[in-house]
Amino acid sequence: MSRIAMVEAASPIDLPSPLIRADLAWALFWPETPAGSLPKGGGHAFMPLSRWLWESLGRVTGFLRTGSAETVWVLAPPCEPSARELLTRLLSFWSAEVYWVPEGDAPCTDFSGYENRWLPPVQDVYAKPEEGSVWDKAAEKSGQGEDRYLMPALGVGRVDMKVQVVNPGTASVELHSHSTLDEYYLVLSGRGTLRMASHRIPVGPGSLIAKPSGPDLTSQILADQNEPVVVLDIEAFTSPTGRKDVCVCPDENLMILQGAGWWSTVPLTNMEPIE
Repeated sequence: MSRIAMVEAASPIDLPSPLIRADLAWALFWPETPAGSLPKGGGHAFMPLSRWLWESLGRVTGFLRTGSAETVWVLAPPCEPSARELLTRLLSFWSAEVYWVPEGDAPCTDFSGYENRWLPPVQDVYAKPEEGSVWDKAAEKSGQGEDRYLMPALGVGRVDMKVQVVNPGTASVELHSHSTLDEYYLVLSGRGTLRMASHRIPVGPGSLIAKPSGPDLTSQILADQNEPVVVLDIEAFTSPTGRKDVCVCPDENLMILQGAGWWSTVPLTNMEPIE
């Protein structure tokens, strides 16, 4: 296992190999975002560069990777605190030692004078976000409430998680099913109604709701008790990449084809058998 040293610099500097050029990736994956900042749009918008960084790290280091270099270097642009935190969180999955090395000190071989910036993969979902943190920037607001994404700050893999605040009088999402992902909801606070297929079930704090793939079971949470409902929404995909899913929304008479290589919305009548 390697230590990881991150250097922030406004222009390229010479660093030893293996070197991961996050500075170049910024413009490639987030072309409309200033270098060193996180893109707007919540945690889903953070995923492209994060997935690239995750896969790049997997090619050079890891806790069971023998023969890896003593130090893996990461060159990043000068970062805002939230972007620095996201990078550090991702790096911390791949090494127990993560250092921020000033540009003027890099490269170096002695890290005894630097603080280990390793961050644990832990997020208090009840905590009020600290302004400027990744948890703060991960929110996406809508008329229905707010989605605050836990990924990629808690890793890049087969699972997506978010904390969803459903405003009174609204629904968590359209009544829907999934073909290739397992979905689970844990109600953290508030009381509402689970609409599942033709049934309506009261739910409240501690209610854990299962919707595994296979039966194409539809679900939706209604905040119909004059209070917000806060839900931990967990989605588990069959693969971390190449995800494809058929999402059926019967109320809207729509079928959504989503994932790598396709993205279409078609009427449910398209599922009728050909005579």
